[in-house]
Amino acid sequence: MPAQQLLNLAFALPDFGTVLLTVLGIGLVIFVHELGHFLCALLVGVRIEVFSLGFGPRLCGMKRRGTDYRVSLVPIGGYVKMAGDAPGEGEGKKDELLARSVGEKALIYSGGVAMNVLFALVAFPIIFAVGVPMYRPAAGHVTPGGPAWRAGIEEGDEILEINGNDILGFTDVVLEVALCDPDATDMLISRNGEERLVALRPEYDESRKSYAIGVSQPTDYRVVVAAEGPAARAGMRDGDRITAIDGAPVQESLLRALSLEDADAVRLTVQRDGASLDLEILPDWEELADAPLIGVKAYANRVSALRGPLAAAGAPLAAGDRLLALDGRPLNDFEDLRTILAARPADSPCRVRGERSGGEFEAVLAPPLARALLADLALTFSDEESESVPVRVIPGSPAALAGLVDGVRVRAVNGVATRRWKELQQEVQRSQGGPLCLTVAEGAGERTLELTPVAQRRRDFGFDVEYAQVERRYGLGKAFVVGMRASWNLTRQAYLTLRKMVTREVSAENLGGIVAIGHVSYKFAERGLAMLFYFLALLSLNLAVINLLPIPILDGGHLTFLLIEKVKGSPVNDRVMGYAQVFGLMVIVSLLIFVTYNDIRRLIE
Repeated sequence: MPAQQLLNLAFALPDFGTVLLTVLGIGLVIFVHELGHFLCALLVGVRIEVFSLGFGPRLCGMKRRGTDYRVSLVPIGGYVKMAGDAPGEGEGKKDELLARSVGEKALIYSGGVAMNVLFALVAFPIIFAVGVPMYRPAAGHVTPGGPAWRAGIEEGDEILEINGNDILGFTDVVLEVALCDPDATDMLISRNGEERLVALRPEYDESRKSYAIGVSQPTDYRVVVAAEGPAARAGMRDGDRITAIDGAPVQESLLRALSLEDADAVRLTVQRDGASLDLEILPDWEELADAPLIGVKAYANRVSALRGPLAAAGAPLAAGDRLLALDGRPLNDFEDLRTILAARPADSPCRVRGERSGGEFEAVLAPPLARALLADLALTFSDEESESVPVRVIPGSPAALAGLVDGVRVRAVNGVATRRWKELQQEVQRSQGGPLCLTVAEGAGERTLELTPVAQRRRDFGFDVEYAQVERRYGLGKAFVVGMRASWNLTRQAYLTLRKMVTREVSAENLGGIVAIGHVSYKFAERGLAMLFYFLALLSLNLAVINLLPIPILDGGHLTFLLIEKVKGSPVNDRVMGYAQVFGLMVIVSLLIFVTYNDIRRLIE
């Protein structure tokens, strides 16, 4: 882990009260599960020897009426130890587990799952009656060319349903898309009070390791300001709401581009107590030592998608075209397109020169089509395989100082052939900032030159923008209905997640363990008691689904063996049961190690 990340973790001291709430909350879910086993065992007359929260050595507790109620050292789950619950134990007395009927044992093993479900069914209606803040389920930044963009979804659209399933918060949007059928996804949205049904096709996102539609979480443009940072020095305060950036109405895409632009300062217009203020913020620059750059950019002028009038039959542009010039001015990326269109009359046609299927073409766009270019044209870089990669050169960069100019074609880095833009990026990253040899095309031949990458710089303005929220609060009757639907949806999502992991439509890298549960619980607790209990109800349902899996040592495994016993008329052989328990333990331990690794990897990335 880099030293700066260690320092960040060291100084990000959690609030003690929130930590305590988190621990008690997770403990409550475990307690509820074990209480289910405990009560069902008492109901059928089985003696309880140990009721433990956690595993391993006993830390503290009390003994009453022959039962040891304890808290144990390892805070992962819990257990109820019943008299005679393992082969070879007990004396065959009536108050021992193995002496009970198959039906009575099934009731005991299903008690934990039933209590987890009951907890959620009780908690959700209460939560929605009290009121719970959720992240607004709406479109923030819509990725040009992505599934949502192609379907016509715009920034600010409210997402009401996906495939008929209610959407309460933005997390539901992410989950429903990840778990849906990518070939048949319908989304009910609301725009300016008008509802419409939109059909789209999610695409697999390598960064998320699941299906996505290319929509980010929306912000409300209210800021949280870092103490003594650039924004604070410029006079910005917590709660200020950004309304414009350099004079242009604020949009998610403009906010996302702030740290990427080369300008030294940015002018923000903010609303504070009903007044409008203009603030000029001079950012701090941060060098990223693990992100070396040689100063080249890809030509991002390949048409990835079209929509609206530009996609109509007979329109002059098509996906796959490479746009070279607009009105005689070079067009290398979307920013060039924005600049060119801003400088020309909006009611005049424009001339486009491009490349299609290896040959050049020219087209004239009528004024309506020219005006549609900004909204309905998506450009990307070309990542098609070829003998070399054409690049643009950033002035003053190592590549420029080495004598390279726009249009140069890179064939290899340190002797490794680069036939795609991403391969060129990967080879530069592998240099870790050390000197490298670049082989470029020159006439009919090639030449090799040496250059040393520089660290990438990132602008820090000293403020974060808060995500938009909406409060879900209903009358008692509707709260009950919404709570039942939420319980069903979350149970369905947990089941579909497991199924999609088996079919590899969702990566197992998304699994989280006790570290992730603790971290997420803490974040929910920071947002209030209602949000913490919402997460605990969600966690309770997930625990119920997982415990029903037919894995030995889990409740589902015990129920499977009871089903076999019922069918064959006698218990499963002790030896088979023993091997199965060892196998189940190995599966659970392996899974625990895997998810803990995932948790730690996510923390340090």
